[in-house]
Amino acid sequence: MMAGRCISGDFIAHSSYRVTGNAVGMGEAAGVTAALAALSKRMPHEVAWTESEAKLKAMGQRV
Repeated sequence: MMAGRCISGDFIAHSSYRVTGNAVGMGEAAGVTAALAALSKRMPHEVAWTESEAKLKAMGQRV
């Protein structure tokens, strides 16, 4: 899984998405999804977003 600024573009496009404020949230969501997958012996793509969302909310995160 990848999270953050995993994007490609030209010099001008890079200037518009260089801000990384939302990268933290994406990383946390990816980590939670990976953990849920590992604990249940599934692949990350098999974890429904609703499962990850519920776990993030239980951790006190705004989703």
